[in-house]
Amino acid sequence: MSLTFTYEGGLALVPTAHAEFLALALNWLPGNTFYEGETERQRRYLHLSSSLLLHDPAFVADLAAYSRQILGLRTVGAYLVGTLFLAGSEVSQGLGYPGEARSLAFRAARAVWRRGDEHLQTLGHLAHLKLPLPKGLRKAVKAHLEALPPRQLLKYKQVSPTALSEGFSQRDAIRLVHPRPRTQESEAVFRYLLGRAGPMEIALVERMRQEAPTWEALLSAQGSTPEVWRGALPRMKALALVRNLRNCLEAGLSIEELLPNAERVDVRDLFPHQLFRAYQEVSPALPLLDRLFHRMVEARPPMKDTLVLLDVSGSMCGTPLAQAAPLAVALALKGGIIVPFDSVVRPAVLPGESPIQTVEELLRLGGGGTCLGQAVDYAAYQAAEEGYRRLVVITDEQAHDDALLALRRFLKGGTRRQAHVINLVGYAPSVVSPHPRLHRHAGFNPRLLDFLPLVEGGGEAVRGFLERWEREAGLEGKALEAVSGEEED
Repeated sequence: MSLTFTYEGGLALVPTAHAEFLALALNWLPGNTFYEGETERQRRYLHLSSSLLLHDPAFVADLAAYSRQILGLRTVGAYLVGTLFLAGSEVSQGLGYPGEARSLAFRAARAVWRRGDEHLQTLGHLAHLKLPLPKGLRKAVKAHLEALPPRQLLKYKQVSPTALSEGFSQRDAIRLVHPRPRTQESEAVFRYLLGRAGPMEIALVERMRQEAPTWEALLSAQGSTPEVWRGALPRMKALALVRNLRNCLEAGLSIEELLPNAERVDVRDLFPHQLFRAYQEVSPALPLLDRLFHRMVEARPPMKDTLVLLDVSGSMCGTPLAQAAPLAVALALKGGIIVPFDSVVRPAVLPGESPIQTVEELLRLGGGGTCLGQAVDYAAYQAAEEGYRRLVVITDEQAHDDALLALRRFLKGGTRRQAHVINLVGYAPSVVSPHPRLHRHAGFNPRLLDFLPLVEGGGEAVRGFLERWEREAGLEGKALEAVSGEEED
């Protein structure tokens, strides 16, 4: 790794292509960021993905699976599946891309396409890039459509365009790959989506909708009344509940009526920043949102003796800090304190009774420079005085001082010390140097709270965690249903 400088002039390292792409892909932010324009960022993403597909397609496949299965990010995994299929095509192999990319693409598709719309994001990504759709991808999409429950096809009719993806519908996909229906219900849904359904098929589709109506279908059919919302609530998952709090209150439901749902819903796929965003829109829902926040954290392993450095500098303002502050509070609730910093190191913050309001307090801070090195030296002093053994830095890494050596000094202070740098934006210059007790992460998912103690345990602990997750997700040793002859065109 060669030396370079951060955007603010601090000493840094040029990361490997693998580390740079991981940080960029897992922190995908649409539009301009503080130091990078949207076009420059997209160009860097496409260059890195093309290079890694040529030299290490297995890493790209693993990143796609990790982003979807561990971090719950659908879009980036769907993009990577498309480029893996492209790299595995006959044309690409003639240009020097490794033949293993094809089988890796099928494996990645198994891990990423877990809902009824992710294959549409994959197709939309290649359409946006004006690239041909490889035969292997068409075969995988055909198998996926044939295996999907008909109700999933009805629920996820299309995906909207994004920064690197065209809009794509189930109708587009069906016309493209011509799936064979396995059941009468599948045939009726295929024909319905194509606009070719007869009266009997339309009646069958309507009956399927009525037998297991989604909460959206209930509201569409019966209107937005308190009674209908009460009937819809048991069908809503955590994120749907959070996003519809205003609608529930406007329909006449009370917070007291909604509170039991905070205990019912599965919070594993919630992000801390989604709860804070909901609070900004519906502040009376604070008790419910705080309970969801606590439940999201309670299931995570304890992380005592942890000091969290939170970068509140100007380059973190906006979306990065809005994602970083809730993650910092979640970490602190597991047994640590938060020390915000920008041009100066600020007084420590302990989460209060309301984690959401603690986030609000943190977002009022900062806006100056990035004295990351000074903040790490302060953490080393606090570690010696108070016994903190784990340092977690949530930052974009663009320090104006020497954070690179400060992190090494922190680790020299004790053999039990561990340091984690969580990159929240994905710029290339990094302050993380190779060291067995210094770890660089990317993203803002609460599942990082599971992962930080694991990486301290070494490769075997991480591997065991991933294998358990694969078993729980039903992926272990499982082929993409209905796909045969993967090595043939």
